[in-house]
Amino acid sequence: MKNMSPFLIVLFAFSAFAQIIENPHVPEELKKIEFLLGNWNTKEKYYGSSPEPYEGTMEISFQKALSGTFLQGNYKGSMKRMGKHEDISFITYFEGMLLITYDNQSKKYRAWWFDVRWSDTPSMQPIELEGILEGNRLVFTSKPYSMPGMGDAIIRITYEKKNQNEVNFLLQTKGRGDFVKQIESVYTRGKTNLSVSSQ
Repeated sequence: MKNMSPFLIVLFAFSAFAQIIENPHVPEELKKIEFLLGNWNTKEKYYGSSPEPYEGTMEISFQKALSGTFLQGNYKGSMKRMGKHEDISFITYFEGMLLITYDNQSKKYRAWWFDVRWSDTPSMQPIELEGILEGNRLVFTSKPYSMPGMGDAIIRITYEKKNQNEVNFLLQTKGRGDFVKQIESVYTRGKTNLSVSSQ
């Protein structure tokens, strides 16, 4: 290397970098959660202070991204909520994206959750989460995050594979007390307006 010309050194470095880009390392752990890939429909229940949960619908599509080193989930949905009077209701529309990868250093899954509703927060930053795979359950826990109307909270998201065509979804939040159920649903594989290939 001492007698190698600067040009050859740059050429070898560029070739090595190009090979990394062409053949990126995809962790085996990321392949274990490919049950999320594909197109899903779901009817969700949103729990809050009301005795009865609100109901909503959502479409979500997971695909491989960045040469397979990430899973990317895009979703759109709506939620019907009651106003102060029982005869008044309104619909909230939302959309967002979830990016998932595996960190070989921490030996944990990492995720970043983006949602148009975060525009109400001062930082407008995504929610960062770390996760582990427990059998057929992928469990993510967030860093403390300030959410509109909730203050600082920790979020826990669980994806549980039931079979090839169904995945249970559960979102819980924790403030000063224990984790509380906020969203519950079952993903059902099917066509959506967000349809993508799982290959």
